[in-house]
Amino acid sequence: MTDQQQQPQVDLLILLSRTIKFASDHPYAATGIFGAAIGSAVTYQVLTNMPTRAKVTEVFTPKVYEFPVAHADLHRMLTDPTAEVRWELPDMSVIITAEKRTQPKQLPVVDIE
Repeated sequence: MTDQQQQPQVDLLILLSRTIKFASDHPYAATGIFGAAIGSAVTYQVLTNMPTRAKVTEVFTPKVYEFPVAHADLHRMLTDPTAEVRWELPDMSVIITAEKRTQPKQLPVVDIE
């Protein structure tokens, strides 16, 4: 074997020996680094092997519901703050009410002399 053919093997052995020395000198750091590398590799494999649509569907599945409110109900909610429009559906209840106005809290006056 020529020197050029042995150089990658020599470099790999040097890297392996330095890695073993680091792991023996710093066992907790080596464990953390090794765990992080394995976790990153697994995450990369999972994300690259899943189809793009499956990734998006599992994270966020928006549902859009439209509830048309009659003009009379809207006007009643504007004039009467206690008025509400209610729909009872099999899997949820929808209640539309007028905005409740609240007074902002008054901050105490602090005098510094």
